[in-house]
This record gives sequence, structure tokens and C-alpha cells, in this order.
Amino acid sequence: MIGYKEYNVPAEDTDCYMYVNGNEVSYNGNGTGEYIVKENGAYDIEVRPYYYGEGAHRTITVNNIDRKGPEIEVKTYFYKGSIPEGGKAGLKVDIKSKDDNALKSVTFDGVKKDLTGYSMKHATFNAYRTSDYKIIVEDAAGNVTEKKQTIEVDTKKPVLKNVEIYKNNDKVTKTPCNVKIGDELRIRLTADEEIRGIRFCRFS
Repeated sequence: MIGYKEYNVPAEDTDCYMYVNGNEVSYNGNGTGEYIVKENGAYDIEVRPYYYGEGAHRTITVNNIDRKGPEIEVKTYFYKGSIPEGGKAGLKVDIKSKDDNALKSVTFDGVKKDLTGYSMKHATFNAYRTSDYKIIVEDAAGNVTEKKQTIEVDTKKPVLKNVEIYKNNDKVTKTPCNVKIGDELRIRLTADEEIRGIRFCRFS
């Protein structure tokens, strides 16, 4: 079972009773027994002869059972490829493991990515709307973390508030203006919000 460990309890006398923390261990008849360890801690092991003689006793400590869900970090970023040609604005969402365990799978908004066999600690998805997204992350030990993450996607089109035209560093106040070869023509656009980048401008 995930997160459990099996310890063999050997005994020289194959006819014996075996106990772990006072609980009798299932005995398989060849001098060994198996006990499923579910939690970290100290375990008292005792072996008693079936007929006569002194028994054996020892204590072991188990501290490597991972039952904690993975800690994750969610980052969003924009880049040109986030908007398919003719498509809608979006963000890339990177979901990363903050602990040492590789991830088994990551589910974002119902889309699951299987990372088994890749020893990866992150997965990337697309977000095209502002919403509370459900994220499910499972690590290699089978521990699961679920959380909701609010992601805001700017889908509002910018509105041009002002357009200024400069010819050879002089502001053009009347249109149309005459432009000849060698003239430097610059256009300054002012929008109602910060423009991260301009994909294209069309003039007519």
C-alpha cells in the first residue's frame, strides 16, 4: 500500500509467536511474520517460543513514511504564444512542486497531465478566463493536495484615447500631411490601460 512499509520479523525457532506493539503478527510458518506499518514512530517487536525458552525483543523506529501532501507553487505569465492567431487572450499557468518529491500527476480545471516516469516537478497549462481554478496534485508517494487558485485573465480590449503623429520630431497638427522619402514618421498611441505589446497596427 502507498505509504506503508512491510518489515520481516525473523526468528531462529520457526515455532513461535510474534508480536508488534502487543499485536500478534500473522505468522507464515518459516520463521518470519509481516506487519503493515501505517505511521512513523517506534515499534516494539517481540518473539516468543511456541513451546519453551526465552523470547527475543527489539525496538525499531520508522521515520520515512511520507503521508504529507505536496506543497505547490502556482505562477502565471504572459507571452506572445499565449494568444493563438485569431484566438483569445490567455495566460500560461505553471504549477510546481516545492518539496523534493517528483509529481505523479497534475490536474488543472479538469485537465489532467500524467507525469509518471518523467521525474518532473511541474506542469504548465493555459487559462483563458478569470476564475477560481481547482488544482489537484499527486506526488510519487501517492499523496494528494487539492486547492483553489484565483487567476485573473485580462480579456478586455484596450481603447485608444489619443493618437499623435510626429514627422521628423515635429508634431503633425493637420492631416493629411505630406511625407517624402527620407522623412521619419512616428506614431504615439495612448490607451486606457497599459499595453504589454502590440501585435499589429492597421492604418487606412
